[in-house]
Amino acid sequence: MLNILVVDDEKTIRDGIVRSLSDVQERYRVAGEAENGEKALELVTACAPDIIITDINMPRMNGLDFIENVKALNPNVKMIIISGYDEFDFAQRALKLGVSEYLLKPLDRETLLEAVGNVCAEVEKSNRLLYDMEKLTQLMSENMPAARERFLNKLITGKRGLELEEAAARAEYLQMDLSGELYTLVLMKIISSSPSSPHPDDPAIDSEEFILSFIQNAWRELFDRSVRVHPFFFREGKIGMLVCSQEPSRSKVFTSLHQSLGRMAAHIERNFGLNLFISVGNLYDRLASLPECCKEADEALHYSTVLEQGAIVHCADVHLRQEKSYGRPVELEKKLIVHLKLCERAQAFRVIDELFRYYASLDDGGSAYIKMMVFELSVMLVRVLDESLGTESLSGLAGKNLYGDVFHCAKLNDLHTWLLRLAESGMAGMEELHRNKHASLIEKVKSMMAAYMDEPELSVEFLAERLYISPNYLRHLFKKQVGASFVETLTRLRMEQAMEMLADPTVKIQDIAERVGFNDSRYFAFCFKKYSQLTPSEYREMKQLE
Repeated sequence: MLNILVVDDEKTIRDGIVRSLSDVQERYRVAGEAENGEKALELVTACAPDIIITDINMPRMNGLDFIENVKALNPNVKMIIISGYDEFDFAQRALKLGVSEYLLKPLDRETLLEAVGNVCAEVEKSNRLLYDMEKLTQLMSENMPAARERFLNKLITGKRGLELEEAAARAEYLQMDLSGELYTLVLMKIISSSPSSPHPDDPAIDSEEFILSFIQNAWRELFDRSVRVHPFFFREGKIGMLVCSQEPSRSKVFTSLHQSLGRMAAHIERNFGLNLFISVGNLYDRLASLPECCKEADEALHYSTVLEQGAIVHCADVHLRQEKSYGRPVELEKKLIVHLKLCERAQAFRVIDELFRYYASLDDGGSAYIKMMVFELSVMLVRVLDESLGTESLSGLAGKNLYGDVFHCAKLNDLHTWLLRLAESGMAGMEELHRNKHASLIEKVKSMMAAYMDEPELSVEFLAERLYISPNYLRHLFKKQVGASFVETLTRLRMEQAMEMLADPTVKIQDIAERVGFNDSRYFAFCFKKYSQLTPSEYREMKQLE
């Protein structure tokens, strides 16, 4: 209900307006009335009118001055003027004051109600807009964490849609301070709960959401004052922290950051029983370098998970710099990865042999570097397997500690044997995965064969089109998995279903033929006899005798 204040020094006119408005109470009500501008001004605060109907010519304070004072108190109040003066100067000043309607006396009831109705619609529209703006503001506030997360993910991965020049403006809009002298990215992943966890029965504690919430609330106590931390969810269950430091000294930032991360990890382990993998990228002096920093931190986190070490790993730790370096056999490494993905054992083993002939050609001083190359190659292979098999399936791949396994090999032959075993383990896992996928696909084909049994056009091509795969591939895979061709299997399924229906003497043989995909009952009888050595009628008679 909208509140209306009526102001007129003539009581009869004021009473008439109030009476007319009181007859229509669906949208508004008369909240107050006054005989002059001064008294009306006192009522404005008390009755909080949405609309004021006022005369112009009144004692003590005329209508236009009254409107000017009201607008100073509440500029949103809508005004309707009722005047006996049809003069341009009055109308012009009224327009400047934002008056909604200017009505001339004598005034009939219909004109008044029409004008009030128009202004009510104007107020309601304005209120709806205000409500929508408030809801939008509330929604934006509620969605601010998600918006910040999307922004940070775009910023550190360098994805399209976020120009670096816009980053500062976007950050300010999202109420994030990204100013700093040096920047880096920290990535974290929960390893596991400690057996001595103080919260063994609370699954909420063992979650990325819990850790992120903890960091968001506690980073100011854990990190140096010169550092601002912006935590967020990163891909694949990882937690990211964009670190902005006001300290220009790289050595100071490096030392302080590692000490802070150590305190944080110890606090989380001690109080929540959770162990973390933590990795850190290099320090950069520009936000534009964050995508490179992200790659470094991600690679370091992958190394730390492969090494199964919960310590903080810096990206520099996994890029050993040798005084004497050797060219890496990149093409051979690429070939090995391809053969591994395709489970081509013979080709993969031949490439490994070629790799070690190359390693053997290096002088004796390169043994440590050869181990590093083998280690980095093994990490690439494990990463390929990780994408297909998942992290949990990697524990059985040629040992749990790649770094330790490689660097404990005393001879080149030991390394050779170890890499062959790693490749064999990986391809065995890939083959098992493929078998499961193929088995799942064939089961789906069998289900579709049963569903489309009454379709005369049912064929390999018919199903391959619906599965978006090659008919030849499906035909070959079906024969390999089932041990019989698609046509043989379909015929058997149709005949078995027909036999079940023939046991019911009330079902016509013609209907049975159609239900199992035969338009011609004679051809159905021919196929049935070829399969069972009996005609459909003979089979039915035999079943009835049983």
